[in-house]
Amino acid sequence: MGRPTAQQEPIIKFFSTAHLTREVAAVSKPFGDLAGEVIRTLPPGDERRFCLRWLLMAKDCAVRSFIGAQPP
Repeated sequence: MGRPTAQQEPIIKFFSTAHLTREVAAVSKPFGDLAGEVIRTLPPGDERRFCLRWLLMAKDCAVRSFIGAQPP
């Protein structure tokens, strides 16, 4: 059956940048790229799921940091 593609991994939808401004997408995109690489290169299992979950949390923190640093 092979490894799942990024589209078959449910968490990947949270790495989408289509709804973001260009500036916020630039912060978020590298995390999505890395998530895709994780899915392509690591075998499925608990550790990969944890890796993706922590990567998502790191992406969210980076985006909040960027947004928080912007003037009101």
